[in-house]
Amino acid sequence: MPATESSSSRSSGIAPHPLCDQLQYVCLGSGKYRYGAQYKVKYIEYMKGLKAWAESEYSHPKVKAIYNYCHNCDLLSDLISTAIINVDENGKLTEEKIEGTQYEKCLVRWVVYSDDETNPKTWEDKTLFDSYYNYNNSIQNPSEADICYVTGVKSSIATNHPKGIVRATYGAKLISTNDSANYTYRGRFSEWNQAAVIGLESSQKAHNALSWLVANQGQNMGGRTYVAWNPKGKKIPKAGGIFDDFDDVADMTTNTMPEYKEKLNDLLKGYRKELDAHDDVVIIVLDAATTGRLSVAYYNELRSSDFIDRIQLWHETCCWFFKWFNKEGTMVENITSPITSSIIKCSF
Repeated sequence: MPATESSSSRSSGIAPHPLCDQLQYVCLGSGKYRYGAQYKVKYIEYMKGLKAWAESEYSHPKVKAIYNYCHNCDLLSDLISTAIINVDENGKLTEEKIEGTQYEKCLVRWVVYSDDETNPKTWEDKTLFDSYYNYNNSIQNPSEADICYVTGVKSSIATNHPKGIVRATYGAKLISTNDSANYTYRGRFSEWNQAAVIGLESSQKAHNALSWLVANQGQNMGGRTYVAWNPKGKKIPKAGGIFDDFDDVADMTTNTMPEYKEKLNDLLKGYRKELDAHDDVVIIVLDAATTGRLSVAYYNELRSSDFIDRIQLWHETCCWFFKWFNKEGTMVENITSPITSSIIKCSF
């Protein structure tokens, strides 16, 4: 879903997303039913941005349809009339929640049906992504361009970097915003952009890629997030246990050491076949020491062959008979290696 530089890092301020956003932004009726003027300002700012995109040369049919609906109709009233959202006898929104989220903070994603066979879901429509990308580039101020320290190319510079890389510490940022207060850079530079600058496109690509990796391949243990990946996108063992790749629990059940090693070799053989010996594997550990700051606690790059060898050594030298109960309540005994989080819990 499209986001502006400000909206992707917003906290308490008013910064609407370009298209899909919380209910309090996308409908004027929220001001009528609760809290008043504050929501009206959010709606006005949302509509201002949506109108500019809809009326630009880079507009999209779905964007125009959504703008016309928001301008001429009231989404909240439609939701109330269909009993998706409830109001009390005074016409005020109740304190009920939708899947644990307050009404005004529920995310609205648009579905637009048309005569053609295009995907009606806006968050899956690549043509809409391209539309916003081209529109966003067209409104950038050339005078604010600078050399991106990532690409070495002169481009629009990011002044606010996204948050939400790790879901458990959503407000933590990996790159904080340079400001002119509290002597952040004074004494060495006269302006914030004399230290280091990152292009807007580079920042968005890096943060979105890392967010995806954390969500799909990350493992959270002890407040830290562990992620491993191959830069070429090839499959590698996921943090947390390689035996998760077995389709059935019965497939990983082993009663003798030779049988255990055979299944371990068969599993790792699949990874070795997928990865070339000189392919890289990147390992990163993220830690949020405070609510607003995310740090890289560990970073390493190694050959995939070394990575697989170390996994094999661990599982061959640290394994024994375990007794556990399956879903049916039957005790099962088999050879396996404990995951590190279990070792820590038992030790401390």
